[in-house]
Formats: sequence, C-alpha cells, structure tokens
Amino acid sequence: MTGSRDPIVVVGAGIAGAAAAAALRAAGADAVVLERRREPGSGSAISLWPNALAALDRIGRGDAVRAAGRPSPTGGTRREDGRWLMRPGAARVDRALGEQALGIRRADLVAAIAGPDGAVATRHGATVEAVARRAGGAAVRLADGEELAARAVVIADGSGSTTISGIAPVPAARYAGYVGWRGIARLRVDEPATQFWGPSMEAGFLALPDAETYWFLTERLPEDAPAPADDGAHVRRVLADWPAPMAALAAATPAAELLRHPVRDRRSLRRWSRGPVVAIGDAAHPMRPHLAQGGCQAIEDGVLLGLLLAREPDAAAAAARFAAARRRHVAGVVRNARLIGTALHAPRPVNAAFHAGNALAPSVAMVAQLRAVASRRAFERQARRLGL
Repeated sequence: MTGSRDPIVVVGAGIAGAAAAAALRAAGADAVVLERRREPGSGSAISLWPNALAALDRIGRGDAVRAAGRPSPTGGTRREDGRWLMRPGAARVDRALGEQALGIRRADLVAAIAGPDGAVATRHGATVEAVARRAGGAAVRLADGEELAARAVVIADGSGSTTISGIAPVPAARYAGYVGWRGIARLRVDEPATQFWGPSMEAGFLALPDAETYWFLTERLPEDAPAPADDGAHVRRVLADWPAPMAALAAATPAAELLRHPVRDRRSLRRWSRGPVVAIGDAAHPMRPHLAQGGCQAIEDGVLLGLLLAREPDAAAAAARFAAARRRHVAGVVRNARLIGTALHAPRPVNAAFHAGNALAPSVAMVAQLRAVASRRAFERQARRLGL
C-alpha cells in the first residue's frame, strides 16, 4: 500500500534529479533520491544559461551555483578560417537574456544544486529494477528485491533509462553521424565563449573557474570508423590550424580530462507521465548538444515538477499538468538542436549552405532565438503556465 505520507522518489542523482530533489526540499516535501552509481560521477563541464539560473533562483540554489562557476559573455560563431559568421555582441545578449551564461563543471553543478550533505536523502548504489503504479501512489523495486512505497516517482536517470518503460515504449537510440570530444584544459582564456564551424565539424570553448577552460569538438565520421589510437593526438591534429585558442586548449588538456563519445540520438517519449510516475530531463527528451540546453531544460523540468508535486495533493494530476505544459516547449528545443547538428555535420554542399545562410542572418534574429529559450523570461513564462 502507498499513501500521501510516503516520500517522492527521484530515480537518478544527475542534473535533472538533483534539481527535482532540491525543488521538493525547498517546498517542504519529503524526497528520496536513488542513484545506481556508488559515487557521484565527474563528467566534464556545461554552459548554464540564464533560463536555468532563473529556475535555480526560484528554489534558492542560484547563488550557490554561480559561486561554483564562472560568468561567460557570449562571443558568437566563427568559421574555421577565423571569419565571423554571427557576432551579436555580448552586451546585447546579456540584456536580452537577463544575465550572462555560466561555465561550470558538471560535478560542481550537481553538488551546488543538491546543497549541503544530507539535505536530501540520497542512496548511492541503489539500482532501480522496476517502477509500478499502486493505489494512491507508486512503488519502486530495487535490484536487491527491496521495494519502496512512493507518493510519486520522478524518473531522471538519463537517456539510457530503462525505468521509463513503465510510462511509454523506450525509443531506440541511433548514431547521429558524428563523434564528439570534450576536454577541460589547464589554461585560462579571458575571451567570450565562441563556437567555430568547420567542414562537417563544430568546435568551441567556454571559460571555467580556477584558470581552466572547457572546450569541445565534433566531427562527422562513419559509425564503423575505428576510434583513434590516441584521442589527444587526433584532436590536436584536427585543430592545429583553427583560430586561437583551440589548438592551445587541446594541447593543454590532460588525457584524464578528455572524453570521447559517439553522438547518439533518441526520440522523446510519446508520453512523459502515467499516473504519479513522470520522466524528466534526458529520460523524457534527450537533446543533442548544439544549443547547450540539455542540462538547462533538465533543470527547468526538475524545478517546475518538484514545485508542482510539493503543492498538489494529487500527484498524478500534477504530473499530467507538468507533462502537458512542458512537452510543446521542449519539443521545439529538441527539434532545433537536432536540425542544427544535422546541418553542421552534413556533407560539404549542405554544410556550406548552412554556414552561408547563417552568415546572412541579422544578429537580431540570433538574439531573438536565444531570448525565446535561454532567457530568464523564458523560464518565467513556463512557470506562469503552470501557475507557479
């Protein structure tokens, strides 16, 4: 049996799960977080836009996150030969978005959202085997046979989630056609965050605290292409003639701080909730990285859902309201990220046409697109739609 006094169980202690748990805690709700890893993951770094910071401010975690990161003005986009394609001006972007974006390590972000140790009960090494609806709530069964009663279950265990099968069929993940490398260089760069578009490639960098810089490279490659024998040597060779500081960043990156991952894509769930069981973040809507909104939208999800569940006595109704309000907004972000990633890594004729088209677009159009998704007002609009 389950009841209204049972906790809300959050499956996954990553960005989405931490945001949901922090929101529940801020609103005075009882929550338990289950995480299959025995120790917190390290990950790489992330660009955190003002929409996510506005969400974190709503639950009192914004300042802690800002203290763990480094503000980063927006530079724009250049070609691999150095020519500017889009340069909207950092001051204009800041005014449109409400504040500057932030560069932060993923592990530091999750820790800052979660707050002091013990603020939310988190069980590491707890592998969820199944989630089921029960009268008045739900139940979570762990791999060791233990079963936990829950008023609601928030599934936030990433794009590889299998626990979402209790909500909707799990879509198959597919190779997107390109490989990504992410690194953290031991090199301070005092320049606005910038992207570079090359022939079926993309690269960029973002300043971090402690004289470090996060950077990335994506390259079109066949799915069956063998992995480089030395990833560091490969990226240094690719970036050797690109504009500064890309080659220097690659050279200043320890092997332990360089990650390689084939970019895979998976369709969003057809439905995000079933009764009091609801999916958020990458579990509900995986997103390619090209708008830097995957983590930001996950934070929005977690904060909005957590506040709703804490306020509404009917968890199933709260979950359904959340899913209905968020699906349309997030679908546009997912679609645009997929379209941009596909065009950036298309064969040369399509890729070159995409570059040329963006070079002709006025800066005001780029700023308007950012404002619609990445601004503080963008989050506030989402919150108002949910009555928060």
